[in-house]
Amino acid sequence: MGITPHFVMLCEGSDVVYDQLCKNIPKHGRGSILLCSLRAHWMVLKEWDKQGRMIKFYMGDNEWMIAEFEKKMGFNPKTIGMVMSHGGNVMNQTFAIALKELDSTVYMCVGNDLSYEYHDALEDRRKNYYADGDYTSNMGTGRDEANKYFPWMGYELEQSILDPTQYTLRFVPRASTGQLLMYKFWVENQVTIQELWDRRFHYYNCSEGGILGVLSRKDTIKNNVGKLMLDKDNWYMLDEVNPECYHTTTLAKACNDFLYVKERMVREQWQTNPSVLVPATAF
Repeated sequence: MGITPHFVMLCEGSDVVYDQLCKNIPKHGRGSILLCSLRAHWMVLKEWDKQGRMIKFYMGDNEWMIAEFEKKMGFNPKTIGMVMSHGGNVMNQTFAIALKELDSTVYMCVGNDLSYEYHDALEDRRKNYYADGDYTSNMGTGRDEANKYFPWMGYELEQSILDPTQYTLRFVPRASTGQLLMYKFWVENQVTIQELWDRRFHYYNCSEGGILGVLSRKDTIKNNVGKLMLDKDNWYMLDEVNPECYHTTTLAKACNDFLYVKERMVREQWQTNPSVLVPATAF
């Protein structure tokens, strides 16, 4: 899609993502390093290596895996910095590794809005579960998450005619799964927990059509769950709860805010010590 990242992180242990990772990769995209666990599928690793692309292995902080590794290799993987603690899903892992291991102060999660178009028909839900319409990877692993769904409220942004820098937010019904909502709740919890940290995080939700940051006003556990879920008056945005660090906006606006803060921090550092100009990337 024209994006050439420094790292491509592979959390999947099967070969269902082989096509996305290994086929039709242009030469300028072969500088990416594959960051993967020891259980990554051999077909992916073999083809990635055949194309002359680098691989960096890691393992989770699991006592059994560490013991097995030391038994077969003769040394503890912790001694070479190979063990990393992380969460239980892709978004958790990439966030934890980017922040702790790669010292990244800016984290962007692209293409994960945790919802898809709301349809009553199963085949229509499968078509819209992924942006490219390819649901075969889910079926290949025995999962059929589009078959177990429930309605959730999403949103869309409409640019103002009077002021192009302003947007109107409108609620629209979406579909989600229990697994996707666990990821959503984890992100929202992290945003809230960070309020207790010494450094402030700004979380920009640019997932138009997604569900991040949408919370329910009423108890929807009782009867008529579907009706309550699809009633837009039962929902509001997390911006209302935590406006200091949660911002629902466009990706362009988020990038502009980041560049503004970065330039301001560089200027303030230069005014404090003109002889040393340190690039400021923390936000």
